[in-house]
Amino acid sequence: MFAENRYLLPTFIDFYQKADLLIVPSEQMYHFLRENGLAEKKYVVQQMWDHPLDADMLYDTTEIKRLNFAGDPQKFTFVQEWHHDIPLHLFASEKSEATDLNLIHEGWLNDAELCIRLSKNGGFVLVWNDGGYTQEYTSKYISYKLGTYLAAGLHVIVPRGISNEELIVKNNLGFAVDSIAEALEKLANLTQEEYLQYKNAVKEFAPLLQQGYFTKQALVQAVFEVLQA
Repeated sequence: MFAENRYLLPTFIDFYQKADLLIVPSEQMYHFLRENGLAEKKYVVQQMWDHPLDADMLYDTTEIKRLNFAGDPQKFTFVQEWHHDIPLHLFASEKSEATDLNLIHEGWLNDAELCIRLSKNGGFVLVWNDGGYTQEYTSKYISYKLGTYLAAGLHVIVPRGISNEELIVKNNLGFAVDSIAEALEKLANLTQEEYLQYKNAVKEFAPLLQQGYFTKQALVQAVFEVLQA
């Protein structure tokens, strides 16, 4: 994840060499491991972290242009510069020290409470990565928060180049952008019809995460790949 920890990579590669099959978060991660010494292996791509959740707890709102984000404002610089017209609903234990920001502090919530509040808020959730994550890392990993937000029934805004960008865009779960400014412009111009398309798409997709289907699929596929010739 961070350059200063890269010295650990050979140890992990040696460990992975012992496996009959790898479950990886993305195709990019598998190729990265191969480039760093991993022998050719059978592998399964998981694509998304599941988030088991009781859908009956969630709200069904029609709020279009609300924007949510969960993360420490001291860690993510864009939060410290939020002077935009659209307020940012911030889920964090610490408040930003700045008093001129357009933030609505929601406080820290545990997992279930967060999902319920997000579903009540409605709108979109930012999955952003200027908190020390490199573009190389985000192109290979799976964001745990992404599964949480989609399971809660909210559409997402993600940075272009994230490992599962194609899955998100293809299934109409949100949109990928190059900047916060682009995200806000898209949100400002979103029509009710477009919003309902996103809403219905996420509603159909969410049970896959709520009921653990990505994990189940990866495990079944892994056994199948190992046992077949």
